[in-house]
Amino acid sequence: LEGRELVILTVPSHGLRDIIRRAAPLIPPGAILVSTVKGIELESWRRIDQVLEEQLDPVHHPRLAFLSGPSFAREIADRRPTAVTIACRVEAYAISVQESLSCPWFLHPPQGESRREPNGKCRTDPPTSIAHDPSPPHRAGPAG
Repeated sequence: LEGRELVILTVPSHGLRDIIRRAAPLIPPGAILVSTVKGIELESWRRIDQVLEEQLDPVHHPRLAFLSGPSFAREIADRRPTAVTIACRVEAYAISVQESLSCPWFLHPPQGESRREPNGKCRTDPPTSIAHDPSPPHRAGPAG
């Protein structure tokens, strides 16, 4: 990964912690890390951003970006128009990701649509996904 400016992390959520722990030393300090990981870590009930921030050096935290639907891989592969949401603490990094990943069938919305989410991340397109809830998740089943 030496010299890379953009690193895309696409792994199953159940393997994220181990993979990022092993990959962390290889990620350049100035690289933007884009997560396409969906879901939560089942063992800890942590969100993906929480797992990444626990495993990565704080130098990476401002450059963490999160890509979310309403797109589907099949639409993208078939080159059908689709759009995604990019969440990032630093708007300039989110815009960089948008520009890097955009093509005629994989679009980003016009500039000027950014807003800051309650968790401090900056969204740079219309709200198409649920903002992270900072409260701990409710666990079903008996307490113990």
